[in-house]
Amino acid sequence: MAACNTAEGKKGKGKKKGGKLTIDELLVTDTEMLKTKHDQAIAMPTSSTLDGYNIQFTGTFQNTQAGMTALVKSHGATVGTKAVFSLLIASKLEFDLSTNKILQAKKKGVSIVGEMYLYDCIINHKKQNEDHYRLDD
Repeated sequence: MAACNTAEGKKGKGKKKGGKLTIDELLVTDTEMLKTKHDQAIAMPTSSTLDGYNIQFTGTFQNTQAGMTALVKSHGATVGTKAVFSLLIASKLEFDLSTNKILQAKKKGVSIVGEMYLYDCIINHKKQNEDHYRLDD
């Protein structure tokens, strides 16, 4: 079962399991928070917060993939190719379907996280602990 902490560790109405909420609980409890965080991240001035990341996207997000690409570039990340990337931002559906990008990332040992990770990094002006946002089997 996929697990992920809430963005601030306090919010969310799901039942905590070992300090974590399941992805299903997060989808229900954090939908509004996700939109709010997206809007906050979009409003942030450019930065180098995501410097060093070579990011790929798979799935549907709060913004179009073109919009997500522009967002991460404005905060220092580069956008990877289908073959070369160091971080995969995925929707739960894509993860659950084990799409080609998901399988490729797993095979390469690349972190697979939800979009909240990007928003929290940008809003907090620093990279967050990927483990708190990781999509896992």
